[in-house]
Amino acid sequence: MKKYDEAIAVFRKRIADCEDSNSVKSRYFIGSCYYLAQKYDSALISLKEYLSLDGASISGRVYIGNTFNALKRSDSAKRYLFSAVELAQQSLQANPGNPSIIKEAELAFEAMCRVSLEAKETQSVIKYGKAWLEINEKSAIPHVYLGFAYQTQGDKDNACKAYAEALKRDPKNTASQKNKSALGCP
Repeated sequence: MKKYDEAIAVFRKRIADCEDSNSVKSRYFIGSCYYLAQKYDSALISLKEYLSLDGASISGRVYIGNTFNALKRSDSAKRYLFSAVELAQQSLQANPGNPSIIKEAELAFEAMCRVSLEAKETQSVIKYGKAWLEINEKSAIPHVYLGFAYQTQGDKDNACKAYAEALKRDPKNTASQKNKSALGCP
């Protein structure tokens, strides 16, 4: 906790001393520190302030979504994550192949899949997992989420296929290994 408090103090000093684009980003880092320190209400305040200054931030929306999810407010979490996914898709259409946007988009899709899976909304997991693969077909993680969703639905064949695809991309993925074995997949 102490290291987060120290970091927050440094970022607050940065904001007080110089108001520029870095001080805008400092608000994001303050929110991140509060989130990591599990001070979610304070995280929301800082992250919303940041988003009001940088409305095009995908990662800001993801962090707010994750914070709402930590507070067990899944409807609010999904609302922010949905907007993060939409913004990521729009940004990728305008800037195809941009590595930093791809990275942020993957964070948005991962968070949306995770929150949807926690809510047992398997159709959403499948929808966002497949959309994620359109951004990065080489990633194993969307296939893992698809496997979880299909397995939750009782669709062994598609779960096995998804876990096999995940293992093609990441042979050491333990979740896919364990679930594939537990399902008795070929």
